Amino acid sequence: TGITDITLWNQSYLEEILMKDCHELATVSIGNCEKLRSMSLPNSQINKFTIVDCEELTSIDISNTAKLVELRLDGCPNLLTLNMRQVNSPTLINLDLR
Repeated sequence: TGITDITLWNQSYLEEILMKDCHELATVSIGNCEKLRSMSLPNSQINKFTIVDCEELTSIDISNTAKLVELRLDGCPNLLTLNMRQVNSPTLINLDLR
């Protein structure tokens, strides 16, 4: 797809996000999605990835992401899996996990 930015806040119904091979996707900002349990966004060009206050989130897959600069995960106490396999990003300068 040609989607470059995703912003999802206060989406109380959302349980899963699956976006495979979104090669144009650059920015992801998600917050206060109380039922969100898993996200899968492999094979993208994400450079800024922010997830805030998604308390039910247990799994994130951002594998094969080549341009990651900033990763922020805050208020996701049930997160068990963060798949960053083959994230070849020498530009990663900010990693904030709370």
